[in-house]
Amino acid sequence: MEHGFFHPDRGYWQTNSKPSEAVLDGYPEGTVEVPLRPSGEHDWNGSKWVHNPPSDAEILARWRETASLPRSAFILAALDAEVLTEAEAEQAVNGWPASWDAFFDGKPARDRIEAKARWVETSVVRRNAPLIAQLAAFKGLTDQKVDALFEAP
Repeated sequence: MEHGFFHPDRGYWQTNSKPSEAVLDGYPEGTVEVPLRPSGEHDWNGSKWVHNPPSDAEILARWRETASLPRSAFILAALDAEVLTEAEAEQAVNGWPASWDAFFDGKPARDRIEAKARWVETSVVRRNAPLIAQLAAFKGLTDQKVDALFEAP
């Protein structure tokens, strides 16, 4: 049976079984046994678990960290949203749209070449990828418009 423990400086941990007295003696002073943590959204307040759900901003930030689309779906979403022209979308399917070279004006050629190589080899486009940030800045897209491309909740 699992057991939960909390220490003010070390936080919460749980064990798969009741620790032996020798193990318990090795825990830092101030460690207390607590009920199992109900979820990652609960914090120990010294006497009970308190639910602290994430804010809307935290939920959105977490979503942005994990949101992704297959490259083909991203290209079609960007075309439908008029973020990419038909010519850019055609080029994006087969490689690198020539207009995207402008993302790298004034930067080393190696940065442009690396981005092109990564684009060609990628099968999944991540919402938080640097290339997406560059595309958004280049096209003047708001975060909300980029989120919509990735089917924000």
